[in-house]
Amino acid sequence: LPKISLRKVVLVLLVAQFAACGFFGDESNKRAQEFVKTLVLDSGNNSRLKDLSEGPLAQQPQDLLDNLSVKATINYLRTKRRVGAGLQFSALRTQKDNEFQERVVVTVLVTEAGITKNVRFNVDMRKLPTLGWRVSAVRVAN
Repeated sequence: LPKISLRKVVLVLLVAQFAACGFFGDESNKRAQEFVKTLVLDSGNNSRLKDLSEGPLAQQPQDLLDNLSVKATINYLRTKRRVGAGLQFSALRTQKDNEFQERVVVTVLVTEAGITKNVRFNVDMRKLPTLGWRVSAVRVAN
């Protein structure tokens, strides 16, 4: 067996840990995840929601929620949190239409009484010339 230094092993483990935690994640993933997280945990923070979305240019951030099922799902997550469920948010880009549009799936793991369920949102992202990636629509993923 070849000799591998302890430093190399530790370095590989640190890089793997950073990657797993999203340290090297895309800006669009981070913004999509933060938008959904803010909707659930701090829905009154309109300035943060506008910063993450196209809100400053067009509509109110809540208007980006595609339909009633999205609003109901957000309310479900808020209720679960109020009764003590743990919520974990993660994001993964699933579709890149072009260099200015892509879709990110934000998953919320809901843990309550030892049981974990997941809720997924499709978050459409649009890259604006001077602002970077912004949320343009949110839907419940099937």
